[in-house]
Amino acid sequence: MCFRQFSIAFTALLVAWLLMQIFVPSRLDPHYRPKIGYELVPVDCFNSNLTATGIDIILVHGLGSNPDTTWQKLAKDDLYIQADPLSSGKKYVNWVADFLCDDLPLDIRRHTRVFFYNYDSYWKRDAIEERRSRLGLELFEEVTSMAVKASRPQGTPERSIVFVGHSYGGLVIKEALLKTQYLQSRRPVNIFPQIKAIMFLGTPHRGSASASLGVKAAKLFRAFGLKASPSIVEAITYDSAELQDMHRQFNAISDHVRIINFYEKRETQEYWGLWSDIVVKEQSATLDRANAENIGLHTDHSGLNKFAERDSNYKKIRNKLIELMEAIMADARTGMSVYSVPEKAEKLYTERSSLSKRLEEKLNEPLKESDQVAHAVAIHGLGGAGKTQLALRYVEEHKLRYDTILWIDARSEATIRSSFRRCAQDLKLWTETYSTMPGLVVLRDDPAVRVVLSWLQNRNQLHDEWLIILDNADDLNGGVRDVIPAGVCGSIILTSRDSESVEILPLGSQQLRVDIMEPLESISLLLRHLNLDTAEVPEHIRELSLSICENLQHLALAVHLAGAYTRSLCRGWMDPDDGNYFETTLGPKGCLERYLQNYKTHRDRLLKDDTSRRLSSYNLTVWTVWDTSLDAVEKLSSFPSRLLLTLLAHMDPSKIQDEIFRLAAIGQLKAPKTLTYDLPQWLWDLMSVDENGQWDRFAFDETLKPLRIFGLVRDSKADYPGVTMHSLVQWRAKIDNTREPYQSWNLYYSIFMAIASNQALSEPNNARFWQHMAFHLPLPNDLLLLESDAKDLIWERIGRLFLKVGHLQEAEKLFMQVIETRKKVLSIEHPNTLISMNNLAVTYMDQGRWKEAGGLLVQVLKTQKKVLGAEHPDTLISMHNLASTYKYQGRWKEAERLLVQVIETRKKVVGLGHPETLDSMHNLVAAYMDQGRGKEAERLLVQVIETKKKVVGIEHPDTLISMHNLASTYKYQDRWKEAERLLVQVIETRKKVVGGEHPDTLASMHTLAVTYVHQGRWKEAEGLFGQVIETQKKVRGAEHPETQASMHNLALTYAYQGRWKEAEGLLVQVKETQKKVLGAEHPNTLASMHNLAATYMVQGRWKEAEGLLVQVIEARKKVIGAEHPETLDSMHNLASTYVHQGRWKEVERLSIQLIETRKKVLGAEHPNTLASTHNLAAAYMVQGRWKEADGLLVQVVKKQKKVLGAEHPVTLASMNNLAFTVQKLRWMERDRGAGAARDGDTS
Repeated sequence: MCFRQFSIAFTALLVAWLLMQIFVPSRLDPHYRPKIGYELVPVDCFNSNLTATGIDIILVHGLGSNPDTTWQKLAKDDLYIQADPLSSGKKYVNWVADFLCDDLPLDIRRHTRVFFYNYDSYWKRDAIEERRSRLGLELFEEVTSMAVKASRPQGTPERSIVFVGHSYGGLVIKEALLKTQYLQSRRPVNIFPQIKAIMFLGTPHRGSASASLGVKAAKLFRAFGLKASPSIVEAITYDSAELQDMHRQFNAISDHVRIINFYEKRETQEYWGLWSDIVVKEQSATLDRANAENIGLHTDHSGLNKFAERDSNYKKIRNKLIELMEAIMADARTGMSVYSVPEKAEKLYTERSSLSKRLEEKLNEPLKESDQVAHAVAIHGLGGAGKTQLALRYVEEHKLRYDTILWIDARSEATIRSSFRRCAQDLKLWTETYSTMPGLVVLRDDPAVRVVLSWLQNRNQLHDEWLIILDNADDLNGGVRDVIPAGVCGSIILTSRDSESVEILPLGSQQLRVDIMEPLESISLLLRHLNLDTAEVPEHIRELSLSICENLQHLALAVHLAGAYTRSLCRGWMDPDDGNYFETTLGPKGCLERYLQNYKTHRDRLLKDDTSRRLSSYNLTVWTVWDTSLDAVEKLSSFPSRLLLTLLAHMDPSKIQDEIFRLAAIGQLKAPKTLTYDLPQWLWDLMSVDENGQWDRFAFDETLKPLRIFGLVRDSKADYPGVTMHSLVQWRAKIDNTREPYQSWNLYYSIFMAIASNQALSEPNNARFWQHMAFHLPLPNDLLLLESDAKDLIWERIGRLFLKVGHLQEAEKLFMQVIETRKKVLSIEHPNTLISMNNLAVTYMDQGRWKEAGGLLVQVLKTQKKVLGAEHPDTLISMHNLASTYKYQGRWKEAERLLVQVIETRKKVVGLGHPETLDSMHNLVAAYMDQGRGKEAERLLVQVIETKKKVVGIEHPDTLISMHNLASTYKYQDRWKEAERLLVQVIETRKKVVGGEHPDTLASMHTLAVTYVHQGRWKEAEGLFGQVIETQKKVRGAEHPETQASMHNLALTYAYQGRWKEAEGLLVQVKETQKKVLGAEHPNTLASMHNLAATYMVQGRWKEAEGLLVQVIEARKKVIGAEHPETLDSMHNLASTYVHQGRWKEVERLSIQLIETRKKVLGAEHPNTLASTHNLAAAYMVQGRWKEADGLLVQVVKKQKKVLGAEHPVTLASMNNLAFTVQKLRWMERDRGAGAARDGDTS
């Protein structure tokens, strides 16, 4: 029995011993021995550079932990690839390296080093007999050794220390702190003041009830010969006297240390769930003292230092750690850093996130081509764009990054000296006293400058970063070059209006352009003055704000001052006469509306006045900002840049093309001296030419360069290179009358544009630029104020360009003034007076005012024959133009007779091949075509083309015009294929010769699209019209008559496809634009109205069609006459509306009138005459007047067979109606015969 019991006991002990051998590892076993040494181990992802300042975080693990795995947890979904050294293939997360590295803010991370402190606290097997006091001493020695390396040469360490201790590791930290206090006098550095914070993760300050189980386990392991160490566990038994003594000592010395205690809220389960308990209870893990904070986490004891994801527990620890570090760094800055920045960012500053981000990125990018400093950025842009505020904002948001920030006012040498003196004082650097004459010492030798630059340069990698801002460095020769600092720890921000300011910074420096604000940014800035949030205000407030900001073109300073002024409107105002203050009841809407109204009517006073400046923290107005820039421009160059800016300010600021100066330069060579007499020499210099008679642009480029440098103009490429200008720069420059009065500027600019306009018109191949140039032409009201002997020449040249680009009202106004002036000065019979009268007549013609044009030309022609003779070129031009008025009034025979006379005379005087002879032959071709004489038109055009081919060649623009017109004759003869082939050839040649966007090329493409329409190729026509319209909009503008003509024809294309609604919508749009641009009675406008009425007719909207056609007929009778074919077409359509409304008497009356007039004008056999006759016959048929209908239809069918052919659809329709009429007459005859028979029987 005893043996049996002994055997069982022995077996049990043996099994227990075997299990312990298996499950209680030894650190002597190479497989379980930590691979990381017992020392301070840096975490790789943090800054490893040794610097004198910053923060060191030291993490200390708990009792019995393996340093390799103590901060790791098995990854979820294998997201991380760090392999567990004890479990090959498993993937673990080390939250310090994998999470904390990325989560710390950049300004903290760049100043932070993180270490794991590893020590041997294993107690279960083959353990060393350790004591907590010895472990604390070893930690103290390691940290002290590190501090000695990081200390300055004088042995004063400045790096702060933050300890993080898990469980028992927290007790080791407390022991180390006690050793630091007691042993500081025996060590080369004192690290005690450097210890700023301790974060305890489940530290048993009063011990742990679970320790008793650990003691028993250790004794059991020891009994089995595993060499366990119960003493190290026994020292943390709950409420042990040893712990209480250490706790009292720690409390006595740690008032300067901020303490964070994290404790567990969940039980820890061990031994397969057989045991569970809270390892360190709240009352033991927390400290009740003023400098301590206690935070519970929803985890067990092991979860306090292991995280597989960024869960809420991890975030609480991370956020608290960041909070501690920010506070430590802020305290360090307060005590050690220098912030010598007298300026403050505007309190209503509106974040410009894109700019701020780019500035931060550039200041994080090291210089690659220079080691003079670490980073350097030149911020440049227009005055008032917000450069200084951007720099201030950066400085205020990045104080923690730099331990020294210096602000230098670089406007002048005096402000630079003053700024460096302030910085030297703030840095507590000794400087020599100034002599009584500071100017006797050159800037670079100024004592304050020298000592500050030397101090910055001597800062090395052991020190934190410094930043210097050189603000308003607009004058690069004003001393700023001499004070550019150097130093490997340094960063430089330079702000300047000079776009080349980066050149004075170290090689490879970055640059950042500050332009106008984004619309949302400027609106936000404006509304912040009224304490309004952009996202919350009503739409009408946003629209009002946008309107104000657009007027100010989103310039930051202008918007800020507008906001200050608007805020004052909402608060009240002071009467300037008696000083009384008046309250206001205006709301935000009223204040914004009043500012907008004041700006539109009193812009100069608003922008110049000091009121807005006094209401704002800025000591500037828009006026003073531009003054500074203009003065700087004058200093920079000997060329007249300021004068050029004023000249450019008279132009459209959105695009000022260099081409205008080229035209003026070449044009001045042939301009009469009476025109150029008043021009100043500086403007002549800008228009100088080389030996080949081409523009020498050297003086222009050199004069423009300072304006570019200071951002007063910006380069613009596009099709015609040039510059653009902010509207407020334009405003300031235009009234910059420092040298010349306003009246002189108006005269200079008008002469300049008159010369350029005349030259532009002499270059027909450059016709595309005319439309661009039109935006810069002086307005007639300004031109009519000119006082010059050459004003009639100015008006005439500019008027001609207005005429060419379709600005007919402006041209008319100028030509009328030219005529009146020349009548008084030269007499009505002077050739120049007659030329101006001819120009006015052409303006009337382009407006469709044919009768007025014809009347004026008759008068001119009569005088020219008398004064110049019938064969004089000017007389022939007038005859040619008079023929055109006849043609457009439908007076074909008169036009033809006059053109034949002009052609014969021109052949005799200048020859058949002369362009003017050929022009007249062209017009005669048009007259033939309008009369339906296609064959004669074709023969004449072939003759013109052959002549032009011989004289100027097949690819000459004039030859191509004739070929285009020949295609048009084919079109009128329904020879669509021939027309198409010729037009394709013309288009290809024109693209090659004058370009795909030239008006002539577009005209041919337009006509080709028309041929597609008549061939039923709707999609091709639609596509080509769309292409033409888009190009015309780009080249000539959306409202140009040619653009509108193409849109009109696109609408007809829709109509031919039965897309009536689309056709109607486009025609309404075209009609309204033409009314606005050309006038309600212009032929083009009336054509659109006529076709719009046709779309109504097709949709059965007879009343609407009738109303529109009545308007068109009345206007056409007035403009082109009652007998013009187009007037008759509208009358014909009106008759058709009557037909569909059953108003037969009106149909009959109108049709008889149409037939008689068309016979007279077009001839009895013209298709349109026959169509009207057919309509009258239809009216008779409906009224039962079959005999009369039959008589008319017999005539119609006979003539349509002859003119159109027997198989033409129109002929067949008439034949059908005739057959029906004949049948009806037979039935009537038969009925009468039957009636007569019945009568006979009765008798």
